[in-house]
Amino acid sequence: MISKFRAIFLVNLIFAGSAMAQSSAGVATWNTAWLMDMQTHERWVKGCQSVSWQTEDELRASGKTLPADLVGLPYCDVHDGIDFRKKSSCLQMMGSQAKMRPNALDSPDGKCRVSPDLAERNNYEVKIRTLRETFAAMDKDGVTLVAFQEVSSDDAIRLIMPAGWEVRTSESLEGAPRIAQHVGIAWKKTVHSPKDFQLVTQLSAIGPRPLRPGFQFTFDLGGTAIDGLVVHLKAGCRSSDLNMPKTKAETDACPLLQQQVPVIEKWIDDRVGRPFMVLGDFNRSLLKELESFPNPDSKQFGQTPTKDIRWIAPEWNDNVPTGSLVTVIPHKRKVDGSLIAGDFFCAQTTGIDHLIFSKNFLERVKPSQIALELLPVGYRLEGKRLIVGKTTVPPSDHCARFVRFAF
Repeated sequence: MISKFRAIFLVNLIFAGSAMAQSSAGVATWNTAWLMDMQTHERWVKGCQSVSWQTEDELRASGKTLPADLVGLPYCDVHDGIDFRKKSSCLQMMGSQAKMRPNALDSPDGKCRVSPDLAERNNYEVKIRTLRETFAAMDKDGVTLVAFQEVSSDDAIRLIMPAGWEVRTSESLEGAPRIAQHVGIAWKKTVHSPKDFQLVTQLSAIGPRPLRPGFQFTFDLGGTAIDGLVVHLKAGCRSSDLNMPKTKAETDACPLLQQQVPVIEKWIDDRVGRPFMVLGDFNRSLLKELESFPNPDSKQFGQTPTKDIRWIAPEWNDNVPTGSLVTVIPHKRKVDGSLIAGDFFCAQTTGIDHLIFSKNFLERVKPSQIALELLPVGYRLEGKRLIVGKTTVPPSDHCARFVRFAF
């Protein structure tokens, strides 16, 4: 006969073992679109008002320079800080829709984005509430670590993160460039304890002005120590051959992105045999590249000189050196095979937010989904799914995307 105390001990042991067997974690990436803490937002509004919301290029054209108090802050035309309806090209393209702000769709080329003027404090606070509610939903859905892009500081993320979370961004690290868009992570303290935070400044020190740096850290995921790197790569060269830009914008952007490729490849190659992940906004359709090069030839992609790099994913997945293979988590797709945007507001940026894991890490864990998929997160406001309407404030042109692991 089992004693009462021994029975209780066995029951607790069973529950403890069950909990360990069913432990899980969720990793997400989220571009929050120029998220500023309130103090920075106030400085931005005041500074842009002082120059009548002119951009640096517009000021330079009139023989003026950007005021010192606007250095390191967002451009004065982000968030539609300047009324897009004053731009004749947008009026011509949008026609009567231009008067429907914020209900109308964006223009086909994305140059006339339709959203409320988030320089207005009330509208900006709605953005914050939407991000906060969405983050809370992610927390409840099992996400335990989020990689952020386009944030001004640690305090910007603190505006939206749930209780029990902590944060660190590139802005808070020594040597960070003075820029408006930083990257970083937030984590659930009961699950993770990240450490060894470092900047990867080689990603930033390219081109005529500082780009966004990489944010490196180490944390525990399912009992395995894993190296992480958050990136937000150069925009403007989403799918073209890096050596064959097709437009003026690509001619400017592709060479800069091309120089960032070997920086990340070296980071990956330096970790052969170690679990790692690279996550963030790559501003590149890596899945399309993998469809074209499912098994990259090491002779073709093994040691490509920077000036000759044409594609990104094959360079990182060339298995040179041996053991450096990676897996780009596939985005969830519709029945017709198209990628799921997640929300109306995120359609323009579908397919460029990625989670990349070393294959040796994925061999140690199993996804809690039926298939290993990157799942989109829909936006919430006032307890409801955010939909297009008269009071809609798009919080970002990206949706958060995540994958859950069971251990």
